[in-house]
Amino acid sequence: GQRDNTIVVFTSDHGDFAFHWGMCKKDLDLVDHMLHVPGIVSWPAQLKPRTVRADESLAESIDLFPTLLDLAGIEVPAAVNGKSLKPFLTGESSQHKSLVYGDICYTDMKNPYPDYESFISDWEKYHDAKEPHLLRWTAPFNVPGDHNRSVRTADWKYIWYHDDHEELYHVAEDPEEFFNLAKDPEHAAPLAQMRALLDQPR
Repeated sequence: GQRDNTIVVFTSDHGDFAFHWGMCKKDLDLVDHMLHVPGIVSWPAQLKPRTVRADESLAESIDLFPTLLDLAGIEVPAAVNGKSLKPFLTGESSQHKSLVYGDICYTDMKNPYPDYESFISDWEKYHDAKEPHLLRWTAPFNVPGDHNRSVRTADWKYIWYHDDHEELYHVAEDPEEFFNLAKDPEHAAPLAQMRALLDQPR
């Protein structure tokens, strides 16, 4: 008899390629297939069922903690990075966030391998090693990654890599992120705008 008084959340820690781009694995990447996760919040007595698309509003996993506190009537600490979804879920607000961020690997992490051949050579040498080694566990599934950051709006997605490689996708027209527009002179303006959004304090 407690269902109407119980908040149930279903989510996940990361997305997966699921044969997108011919790959079936997770990876150290920031395309939407890796960032998108299930996000279901159920509270029958308080929240009306509905589905929200990315072009309607955006949200981040860090928003879940303050949301649950807020729904439970508990004060959200000022130091929390996320933003409560409560006003959006209850219909008090029509927009939650207009942009979201992604970040993977710690700041100084850099892939030590210049090409696949040198990587697989090291893996063949060390994957059965008894002593701890970078390639012992994860190499069959993931090439060691680099520090990457991203920012996404309803229409655009920008990904920055530690070596200054850039990717820009017009996700409103290219939701699969197949066409990198970062080096296209015709898209210099959105590129500059997304760079600025990634670097702004938050």
